[in-house]
Amino acid sequence: MKKKTISSDLEIDLGEQMIPIITTDQQEKESIDMPENLPILALRSSALFPGAVTPVTIDRDKSIKLIKEMERENKIFGAILQNDPSVEEPDYEDFYKIGTAARLLKVLEMPNGNLTAILHGLQKFEVEEFISKEPYFTAKVTPLADKQFATQDDVKYQALIDSIKDIAINIINLSPSIPNETIFAIKNLDNNKGIINFVSSNIDFSDEDRQSLLEAPGVYARANKLLELLVKEQHLLTIKNELQMKVKQEIDVQQKEYYLQQQLRVIQEELGGDPADNEIIELRARGAKKKWKKEVAEIFAKELSKLERMNPAVAEFNTQMNYLQLMLDLPWGKMTKDNINLKTAQKHLDKDHFGLEDVKSRIIEHL
Repeated sequence: MKKKTISSDLEIDLGEQMIPIITTDQQEKESIDMPENLPILALRSSALFPGAVTPVTIDRDKSIKLIKEMERENKIFGAILQNDPSVEEPDYEDFYKIGTAARLLKVLEMPNGNLTAILHGLQKFEVEEFISKEPYFTAKVTPLADKQFATQDDVKYQALIDSIKDIAINIINLSPSIPNETIFAIKNLDNNKGIINFVSSNIDFSDEDRQSLLEAPGVYARANKLLELLVKEQHLLTIKNELQMKVKQEIDVQQKEYYLQQQLRVIQEELGGDPADNEIIELRARGAKKKWKKEVAEIFAKELSKLERMNPAVAEFNTQMNYLQLMLDLPWGKMTKDNINLKTAQKHLDKDHFGLEDVKSRIIEHL
């Protein structure tokens, strides 16, 4: 298996899916000799962080030209995230203003003609203006350094780092999409700024959230923002996993009930038939004798068919059964001949009800 050594104790596996790492012998510097004008590589997704070593898929003509030239001349270039990854041919306004200067560590040619470039992030910069589009984007940039640098002895800063590490490891354990090797890297990184950038690169944040982390003016601001995003991501993953577990348990119960019902049906058939089937047969026979309108007969047949598809063990089965029995018990087509003679009505009221003259008068008025 082919490997490229990046530092004395971290390696990138070029034969499998790679994750961004933080180099231990070339950690982020506060300043580099950055040219005033930088070639710009457009990133579709995932901002590049200083100190991070990240694989990037290169599939556009301008980007391929840039990468091949940087490989030949070993130059520093800039990597900037697009604000809309769906834009195939980005223009100046399609880029964020903050990017990261980078060096090219390795280029891999893919069978489909695309490239995979392994980039090492060096230092942040801000775009002052774009200069050209051809043969690739070029921009005038200003280097950016963190305005606040917290020392290793700062208690609050160290508490932030410890919280970031703990929650990030928990998120990795909860998320099936993040390799477990990431935990090993987090535990073994001894550079706090490197930990911040590494976690920012590897947790499944949105592109907007990653860019906001990159644009944070200092390590305190970046660490606080990162901790906020991690807590939110941990909460979402916890809820997601709980819902998935609940659904799985419900499906398991349903499958168990279905299996038991099938076994019960087989046993009942062996003993002389399913009582529910016999009841359905009886309902159908009673319905066939009814002299109801075509529309009513169609509704009865539809509801009876629905009953046949139901599991007799569910509560809805009895409700449906009662509904059909009610339809059959109603006096369809049966009518009585009413005598609405007022004198006869008055006679019956006087005979059956003593007093209540006002009530009886109202009844006669109504008739």
